[in-house]
Amino acid sequence: MNATDDLISGLAAQAGVEPHRSAAAFRRALLVTALLSLAVALGANWAGFGLRPDFAAMVLRAPFLFKVGGAAVLAAGAFLLVRRAALPAGGPLAWSLLAPGISLFLLRAALDPVGPARPKGTVTGNCTVEIALLSLPALWLILRALRTAAPTRPAATGALAGLLAGTMGVAAHAMVCGNDNGASVAFWYGLGLIIVTGLGALIGRRVLRW
Repeated sequence: MNATDDLISGLAAQAGVEPHRSAAAFRRALLVTALLSLAVALGANWAGFGLRPDFAAMVLRAPFLFKVGGAAVLAAGAFLLVRRAALPAGGPLAWSLLAPGISLFLLRAALDPVGPARPKGTVTGNCTVEIALLSLPALWLILRALRTAAPTRPAATGALAGLLAGTMGVAAHAMVCGNDNGASVAFWYGLGLIIVTGLGALIGRRVLRW
């Protein structure tokens, strides 16, 4: 066991949680937690909202692919950042890892600044609320996993946990969202991600400190 593993174990013991045996074990556990978080978000979406009526027709079209693709790429960047932030010897945070995912949403917004008419009854502001709700179970799971590590930047680590959880909510919500306008999606989805990221920072500041 190296110095990083010793520090993780010692800090986790002080926090009253069961530590992972090594940094490598924590990384594996965090990956499993992220996948579980996505499954929970998809399940919550299925139970609460279902699928949009034209899902089969839309699944291979640009609006849906940009939503899911943007969420997946942003999730990958957030995962790498939160994994690094959770370990005391992880080094500086490379925020540029978030750029590819953000760029996909911005590209779609630039390509579709107006877009087609939305289905009758679609309320765009609901996207933000629903994404936040779908992200809450994922945020809880990810923060719980992070408590077994030793983050030296609790607020930043919590914010990244919120962003990662938010991408799970975005991916799940894309299955039901009837709003296909690129600019509108970038705004309302982005607002949802900002809310969950801020919530993660507030909670992480308290529960991840040692």
